[in-house]
Amino acid sequence: MSNFGDINFVNIGPRRDIKIEKTDRHKYETLLKILNLNYDKDLFILAMKVGYFYNLDSKLKGPNGKFNYTYIVESKNKAEMILVSYQKNKDPAKIFDGETVFETCEKYANGGIKKLYEIFYESNKGEEIIIEEMMNEIAKKIK
Repeated sequence: MSNFGDINFVNIGPRRDIKIEKTDRHKYETLLKILNLNYDKDLFILAMKVGYFYNLDSKLKGPNGKFNYTYIVESKNKAEMILVSYQKNKDPAKIFDGETVFETCEKYANGGIKKLYEIFYESNKGEEIIIEEMMNEIAKKIK
């Protein structure tokens, strides 16, 4: 039986990149500025969590943009990605399959980036109000 440390995302085969919809690249760039984030990976993880929270599992369509996934290999990010993948797939064997983990997380991030863009860019509300509303919504769901 493998343990958590045995999952090696860097060596999951020919895959070298996180896939995002090419048409959403501008959303990443806009949200990086709005949210004052420095790295695509941080926004990817946030979008994945938002997609999971709102159950926005959205398959990637068309040509994909990419960024190198070697930046996501921090153990904290691995744990979050594995947890999201397990919650979706409910198969313990799949949590040790890096490709399944990535595909699941990319789908949630794809849905999540659209939701974040809608919330932060299209809503015309202040960032503090948006964050407060999101926190209230999360609090209601976990009570």
